[in-house]
Amino acid sequence: MAQGLGETCYKAYANINTSSMNVFGCCKASSCQEEQARSALLASGQARTDPNEEVVMDRAVFLTVQGDTTTFRKQFARPKRLILLRHGQSEGNLKREITKFVPDHALHLTELGTQQALQAGESLKAIIGDGDVEFIHSPYVRTVETLNGVVRAFGGKATVKCKEDAYIREQDFGNFDKEHMKQVHKEKNQFGKFYFRFPDGESPADVYNRAGIFLESLYRRWETQYVENVVIVSHELFIIVFLMRMFRLPVQEYYALDGVPNCGLVVLERPEAALKFDFSFTWMIGGEKVPGGIKRKPLEDVPEEYPIWNGDPASPPVQSNIDALGRTRSLTSNQGGA
Repeated sequence: MAQGLGETCYKAYANINTSSMNVFGCCKASSCQEEQARSALLASGQARTDPNEEVVMDRAVFLTVQGDTTTFRKQFARPKRLILLRHGQSEGNLKREITKFVPDHALHLTELGTQQALQAGESLKAIIGDGDVEFIHSPYVRTVETLNGVVRAFGGKATVKCKEDAYIREQDFGNFDKEHMKQVHKEKNQFGKFYFRFPDGESPADVYNRAGIFLESLYRRWETQYVENVVIVSHELFIIVFLMRMFRLPVQEYYALDGVPNCGLVVLERPEAALKFDFSFTWMIGGEKVPGGIKRKPLEDVPEEYPIWNGDPASPPVQSNIDALGRTRSLTSNQGGA
């Protein structure tokens, strides 16, 4: 059963004195700590149990409970709105071969990309209005140029907070593109896109790790700095893995989530009385606001999950073989893992 409006789970209180708090406002703590907090709250009459035996308490009471509530108080002042913005069309989007000669981080926006950046700025202004805003951007040239176009709708860089963060840069594909990049991409598709690491570069799994570090840095920043709106100007892949990390999505979702077009907006919001952000809407250039998050690919475009042994001693183990295309397949009998 869901908690009542204005109530919060005691586990958040039990974990307040730990150093890390996830997007849901709770994190790991020992069962002893949780049980002590549970008993103390029930004994004091400041909390009650719901039908599922979870301890809940009124949020107003929660904020007045004696103890170390500093972390929760500060995290409770997270931004109202978190907006993810992909850069405008770049030279690499128009002609991928350019990265054989120009470093990926040095690619500029195209003429269309500059127009998209200006339009995205108008869209952001319509969302944020006169609210205060902070922009965090990748150091790549195309994201900085996108930022320059966006902030014109807010009066220019001199009138808004802007911060560069290298954690939110594009996936590193390994310096200049090599002549055999087509073969590398073929190998990537065979190996599995999420785990494939480009020679001298990164895998999406590596970028996921960066996204986790960046998310933790946001939580720490929000403990000391309040701003109503935070806009992250970054790259398509980073946006996807950041959302995976923030919402604890499984790896299979990486393959199921569709892309984010150039200068597409993904808007997350949270109710005033809650810690958790949720998808509000997406807004793509030339389109209308669409409630919810990133759309999903058609099922036929999503690779099947690997079969997994189901733990039943009577079921045979799953075996991996190589098919005619040289791609690893997991094979099992009809009694194999689900």
